[in-house]
Amino acid sequence: MVEVIACPRCGQPMGYLGDKIRIPTQRQIKAWRRLWKSIYSSPRPITKIPEQLRSWHVTCLEAEIARLEAMPKNPRRIERIRMYRRQLAILTRRNDANWLS
Repeated sequence: MVEVIACPRCGQPMGYLGDKIRIPTQRQIKAWRRLWKSIYSSPRPITKIPEQLRSWHVTCLEAEIARLEAMPKNPRRIERIRMYRRQLAILTRRNDANWLS
């Protein structure tokens, strides 16, 4: 379970940005505007909690696997499907060896 942290100013729940986004200091107004713009114009849900991000990533992987499986067979396609299935297994904690092959 993820702890919901409230904003110290407004009391609203804060979103999860991840651990790789540099948060500007309070005085860096232009940097805050750029960050705000990047958050709200992003096609990816970067302000979601980790479980929502995991769910979104699982959906993307499943769609990509289905797309690749519909294509003609070739070695690169087979390897990519195997790689995506491994990633999917990690995200969903599936350890079925037959499912990966």
